[in-house]
Amino acid sequence: MTDQPFVPADFTVPRALDAEGFRPEPLGEQHNEDDHAARLATTWPFAEVTYAPC
Repeated sequence: MTDQPFVPADFTVPRALDAEGFRPEPLGEQHNEDDHAARLATTWPFAEVTYAPC
């Protein structure tokens, strides 16, 4: 163990990262419509499974 912090106390978290073909960003309201459409288009593999009561 160490008493030193993992990151410096004055570390500022970057708000964006731009790289070739890769640009993550924090999710916000601007993503809701696309995310909802993607979720509706996705099928869950266990949706048809019937579970027996315990």
